[in-house]
Amino acid sequence: MDTRDVFRMIDEFSALGIKRMGFTGGEPLLREDIGNIISYTHEKGITTTLFSNGALIPKKIGDIEHLDLLLLSLDGPPQVHDSMRGMKGSFEHVLSAIRAAREVALPVWINTVITKANVDQLSFLVDFAVENRVKVMFMPVFNYTLTANQDTIDGLSADENSFKTAVRDLIARKKRGAPIVNSLSYFRYILKNWPDSNRLQCWAGHNFCAVGPDGMVYPCHYLIGSDCGVDGRAVGFKNAFESLEIPKCKGCFGNAYVDLNLFIEGNLNVILNTLKHIELRKRV
Repeated sequence: MDTRDVFRMIDEFSALGIKRMGFTGGEPLLREDIGNIISYTHEKGITTTLFSNGALIPKKIGDIEHLDLLLLSLDGPPQVHDSMRGMKGSFEHVLSAIRAAREVALPVWINTVITKANVDQLSFLVDFAVENRVKVMFMPVFNYTLTANQDTIDGLSADENSFKTAVRDLIARKKRGAPIVNSLSYFRYILKNWPDSNRLQCWAGHNFCAVGPDGMVYPCHYLIGSDCGVDGRAVGFKNAFESLEIPKCKGCFGNAYVDLNLFIEGNLNVILNTLKHIELRKRV
């Protein structure tokens, strides 16, 4: 999509009453117009978040001045993160991004995907969050449309004992006040169901959706690239959203989606946890 397409998408979703819009990738800061797009959502009064690897944040901090929340991927200490990202210096990019965000009072959360390479490093990540005055959230690696294949995901996954021991430790640390964004209900869900997700009542395609870079609208971003998408540029983004056919899926472990669905269902633990972690900037 070009800039006009994105603005049209924002206009149509704004007319539907959208409350939050998140930009992810790939790396959304590679778009030369990302600053204009973020400013446009800000003008519409839409809470705006962006997911990044951090490398371009210091250079483009001016482009994201109207963000409400910055999310950064972090997989573990320097040697683990750099190895998983395939590039030396990736950990330092995250640190530099946090420093740059702090200078403009932009809240930061870090997101960690739990794999066999970092399952024993989750305490490091919680301590990192405390030391750097950010928040952290976790989710296990799992298979979906855009991932390589099930065998690859299985090869990246931690063994069951290590995984469940690590999650129980996260639960204990959260109960002691650690800045962990996930709800206790989320952790209990993955403890009970991992590695085979048990589909929750899902509101994808009803209360939220995802849009691919080509303007195709999907129920959620784990279905991007599947055959259930509707072309928003061709039929209009409002029409695309309202005409989505929700496919049967096996469910997922996406931290945002599990907690969001539980929130919509009225799970009190998730509602209170969400209210606790609302950390939006004062709009100017």
